[in-house]
Amino acid sequence: MRGVASLDVEDVDIDRATLAVRGKGRTSRQVLSIPEATRSALQAWLDVRGETTGPLFTNFDRAKNGKRLTGVSL
Repeated sequence: MRGVASLDVEDVDIDRATLAVRGKGRTSRQVLSIPEATRSALQAWLDVRGETTGPLFTNFDRAKNGKRLTGVSL
């Protein structure tokens, strides 16, 4: 699993406006700055999702509530 679907809450630092991502074929994470609009959108999502650890983007379906979304579902 790669890309946005593989991000965890711990990868986002709202206060610093950064996101830790793993590049293709890399094992370590690279810290990237994010634009203000993205920071605001992520904060709004975390307000709904909650800031508990785990997958950043989760399902709200009754049967799969809290499970990681896939790249297809995003």
